[in-house]
Amino acid sequence: MIEFQSGKTPGGKPLKLNKERIASLSHRLVDHLADGEYLSLNLERPELARILDQVITEELAQEDRLNEEVERILKAYESEIDKGNLDYRKMFQMTKKQIARDRGIIL
Repeated sequence: MIEFQSGKTPGGKPLKLNKERIASLSHRLVDHLADGEYLSLNLERPELARILDQVITEELAQEDRLNEEVERILKAYESEIDKGNLDYRKMFQMTKKQIARDRGIIL
């Protein structure tokens, strides 16, 4: 099972999406958009849902890789963070935003 922890729930806990949940979300989104006539389909719904599933999975994996890179970078500041001189959460967000901006990643 693949679990992504890129998002957050309203309570602030990591949002874990496994393959089944991503597939379900993709199908529901395609159905909602098609039923609401927000898009006209050139593909069958299952095929469009499969493509959307792949896109969502890759985007979440990319953000997870970015999070891992930020964690590696912040290890260099571990002693300052432990002393309370730096706020890990703020440093994490600032570093992540900067790397994303430098690479053209939209979060």
